Amino acid sequence: MIFSTLEPFTREGTDLPVPGPAGAFPMAAVAFRNGPASLGFAPAGDHLAMTVPMARPGEPGCVETWWCEEPPETGRAGDILYACGDEVALCAAVVEHRSVYAPAVEQRYREVFAFLEAHGYRRLLRVWNFIETINAANADGLEVYRDFCKGRADAFAAHPVFSRSMPAATGIGTTGSGISFFLLAVKDAEVRHIENRRQTPAYRYPARYGPRSPSFARATTMTARPGEAPTLFVSGTASILGHETVFAGDIEKQCATTADNIAELIGNCYGGAKSLTDVDAVKAYVRHAHHVEYVREFCASAFGPRASLAVFNVDICRGDLLVEIEAIVGGAAVGAEAVRA
Repeated sequence: MIFSTLEPFTREGTDLPVPGPAGAFPMAAVAFRNGPASLGFAPAGDHLAMTVPMARPGEPGCVETWWCEEPPETGRAGDILYACGDEVALCAAVVEHRSVYAPAVEQRYREVFAFLEAHGYRRLLRVWNFIETINAANADGLEVYRDFCKGRADAFAAHPVFSRSMPAATGIGTTGSGISFFLLAVKDAEVRHIENRRQTPAYRYPARYGPRSPSFARATTMTARPGEAPTLFVSGTASILGHETVFAGDIEKQCATTADNIAELIGNCYGGAKSLTDVDAVKAYVRHAHHVEYVREFCASAFGPRASLAVFNVDICRGDLLVEIEAIVGGAAVGAEAVRA
């Protein structure tokens, strides 16, 4: 129903998707590179072309392509762009730099929710949010991530269909300006949002983490067809137990705790039938450049050679977190070439 490929650029500056699964059609090509955020359509108009500033000068980038089983319908609804298949929708938006983000973030999310509800895509599957200067203070003295979370939470509160079903998500820093996001939603596929026994649900965090709690689940599963094994989308995951950061300043222990948290979610989903080495795709976000190689080697060892891997040197949603890792397990992800980014 939906597939992703994560590959290095075949040539500098390309936004074109690499060849995908047989019989699949591209919905969106998301280029992670050094450059400004942008969102538009491919020259043929058949899929979205999105640039997210994640690589630093001189670093190679990569492109993540999302595919579906039929030619998608593409278009614009207000400030959002979409690509819709029979069962799945991909929506994306960019918010240009603001001194305070919450009102604009709320507006964009409300536009997305209104579009999805109107077209029958009532089950959120996965969201990615890319946030400039994520740990800096906005014009009101509020951390930009908490500013973003307020706008997102206000949008969820205005749409009960979606507020009752928080999806897996990532909220991560970028090397550029503004905020951009894209998300997946489905019509009829079975979707289940799951939490981690080791962690407090993010939407129940105490008030010390900001005026509105983060709006996401620790993971989401999707079963495309009855009898098929589910695909697991693991949210951006870090060294958090309960709601507290643990092992501040220790990259090795933070990596190990993060992997344990991901393993817990995989075990919850598959009842022990799968483990970390069954992961298909991994993105790792690393705060400090001098930790990048350690995290790359850790991920290669923990998840094994079958997983595609991209590593980005960007800031993370809490100032005491050194690493955050997300993953996909199951049939939605294809492609296993390691990516250096």
